[in-house]
Amino acid sequence: VADGRVLALVESFLRAGVLEEAKGWQPTERGTPQGGVISPLLANLYLNPLDHHMAQAGDEMVRYADDFVILCRTEAEARAALAAVTAWVAEAGLTLHPDQTRVVDARQRGGFDFLGYHFERGLKWPRKKSLMKLKDALRAKTARLAGRSLDEIVPDVNRTLRGWYQYFQHSKANVFTNVDGFVRRRLRSLLRWRKDGRGKGKGMAHHR
Repeated sequence: VADGRVLALVESFLRAGVLEEAKGWQPTERGTPQGGVISPLLANLYLNPLDHHMAQAGDEMVRYADDFVILCRTEAEARAALAAVTAWVAEAGLTLHPDQTRVVDARQRGGFDFLGYHFERGLKWPRKKSLMKLKDALRAKTARLAGRSLDEIVPDVNRTLRGWYQYFQHSKANVFTNVDGFVRRRLRSLLRWRKDGRGKGKGMAHHR
């Protein structure tokens, strides 16, 4: 990066510090805050040489920020690629996460997770954590005591589902059947609860 204004802006982000609930404002002495808006940009700047290094070696790497997979034809190629990446990140002052770094055969049972998806035997679908996170969000939006009318709940649920479906649109069809059934059960349960008169509260009267 040759633009001094961009470098100054990045430096300002790095020195901004973080606000911790128990300790208050804390200065940033090293690294970037987890989840910070600047973190993906810095990851791309820092790891761009790794992209070129692996491409020159003939390896096909797919990377998003600091998450990446390397696609190989044989286990021997995969082991060699892992050794090359391990050496590169060590020279760059980084380390690979031991629990998330492994060689797998995507054609066999088990597969691997990447960017919210699970890949296995030529198929892909949302990983368990992605599905659980969606259902938790839907539970909160359809909670019986949320105090919102159905005119508010249904559009809110639809917005969440559209975004999720758009991201995972290349998944197996039965994933969406599962989610659709879950939403229908939640809404039916909410309607029954209000019909029985237990939902007589703020924002609910006109749906009894």
